[in-house]
Amino acid sequence: MGEVPLCLEAVAAMSSLSRGDLSTLEPGDAWLAGDGWTVRLRDGVLTGDVSLMAPGGSIGWCGQLRQDGGIVLRGRTMQEKDGQDVSGTPASVPSGELPADVLADVPVVVRVEVGSVTLSAREWASLQPGDVVLTGRRIAERVSLRVGGIEVARGELVDVEGELGVRIHELLASKDGST
Repeated sequence: MGEVPLCLEAVAAMSSLSRGDLSTLEPGDAWLAGDGWTVRLRDGVLTGDVSLMAPGGSIGWCGQLRQDGGIVLRGRTMQEKDGQDVSGTPASVPSGELPADVLADVPVVVRVEVGSVTLSAREWASLQPGDVVLTGRRIAERVSLRVGGIEVARGELVDVEGELGVRIHELLASKDGST
């Protein structure tokens, strides 16, 4: 297993979004992650912290972006926030399937992935804090939006009146969560 390539995604934002709102995204739209960003885009350079995580994972390496596309690893892990409010009492729902409008309000976590790093299991195991891993391309050249481990869209980072967002270029999966 030591030589099996493992790919971790460089996650730069996580934010909750209802399935209903997710279903309205179209090519050309800009999705804003609000306070979910751990990076900043200035003069075309992305700076800040990312978490290297498996596509459907909940923990990963913390790292800091370098201008050359590298990521300086830190000695701690970061746990994904689910962003869900569990307060309140669930509404009474008749037996059988839940109505579509109820399901549309279920929040999902949308991850913005600004790059990826592929190393063998042996190489991942040998990494130490301060090591630099290379992405092989400029960070944030293109970004992916992933929901529940499924890549749903691709796009680019944009500045919308001072707020960082993702301009959607391509939709990849059904927006309502079905296959």
